[in-house]
Amino acid sequence: MTHRPIQDIENDLRAAQVEHLMCQGGRSTADALLSAVVRLSDELKAAYKYHADLEHHLRYNHFPPIDLGMIQPCADAVSAVSEGDYDRPIVLPEHITWKGCTSVPASIVVSQHHLEDWVDDDGT
Repeated sequence: MTHRPIQDIENDLRAAQVEHLMCQGGRSTADALLSAVVRLSDELKAAYKYHADLEHHLRYNHFPPIDLGMIQPCADAVSAVSEGDYDRPIVLPEHITWKGCTSVPASIVVSQHHLEDWVDDDGT
């Protein structure tokens, strides 16, 4: 499963909520918008749980703990590898480099952060 950044989901949710509140399109449009709000709310809850699980993994399964700025890059790397894109460049946080570079192949992030069990092998 590809995990979108939490901020993107929050922005979509806010837009759907505003559109629902301002809906002038009748009952079916309002119902469709409400369904979108519920779906996005569920997606946001799942994303928060996923990021909390990643934070726990990075903090407590490594010594020393991995910088929490790596949560989103790790999520991006897991998504890339799950999609079969092992060489997708993952941009690192400003204060982190890998061999002097500011980006690193997704497979390296997964390997170095022990995220192999997080990868969906079926490509979803």
